[in-house]
Amino acid sequence: MEPLVSAFGYRYSGEPGAVAQPFPGVRFNPQTGRIEQQRWEGTPEDIAALETALQLAGISYRIAPGQQGGFRTIDVDEPTAETSSLQLFQTDDLDGSDPEKDLLQHESLVTAGATADDLSVLKQMIQDYDNRVETRAGAGAVLAAQELVTPLPSGTLVDLFQIHASGVRAFSDSNWIIRRTAIYAPGAGAITVNNVRKVFETSVDLETIEAIDPNRIWAIPAGQWLKRTPKFQRQRNGTTVFSVEWWWAKQWSTTLYQTAA
Repeated sequence: MEPLVSAFGYRYSGEPGAVAQPFPGVRFNPQTGRIEQQRWEGTPEDIAALETALQLAGISYRIAPGQQGGFRTIDVDEPTAETSSLQLFQTDDLDGSDPEKDLLQHESLVTAGATADDLSVLKQMIQDYDNRVETRAGAGAVLAAQELVTPLPSGTLVDLFQIHASGVRAFSDSNWIIRRTAIYAPGAGAITVNNVRKVFETSVDLETIEAIDPNRIWAIPAGQWLKRTPKFQRQRNGTTVFSVEWWWAKQWSTTLYQTAA
């Protein structure tokens, strides 16, 4: 709302026909959220005239009851300052975890360029090794399970086979989750949620499209992000708690998931 007079910060001192604004304020309504206010002071006649103008404009206001003396005070809501969609609260948090994964899920296999055939041979050799049986591998050579490391390609596959043979079955990986929690007032309308089960191919895409909190103190880890299905939970006081998560991966399958836009 544009200032009603230009005397911002000027306190009414008794001049007739003057309505002054001593200071702005903020109020909180559980039904509508945070609302900015402007406080105005003036003679009873001037405040009454201002009240009439506010009524015609459809702008909400409050006058303190039982005011006496040479001036009156009126609090006027800024009509464009109500929280968007009656949203009372929102936060974006970064959560981390360390899941245990099978050795054959290790990223070094991708880095080393292991093919599907390589992985198939490695899986079969590991299975035969565990079962203490003979197997056929390489160029038709029949080898004892204990010798299966010989026909494997050099490097990563050999290393993983030897790690398995030493008794290691899993490794600790890192995972990230960004979780948004918001609270909406009872009068909030339907909330539109886009890009569910779609992948943001870069951290910049996620930050830009999903408007991740710009005031956070953490950086979005590089990689790709899959948006999960959101949840809405109605509370006893009439508010609704909304939550949604984005799950991180170095790369999500474009066959299984579409790209977010």
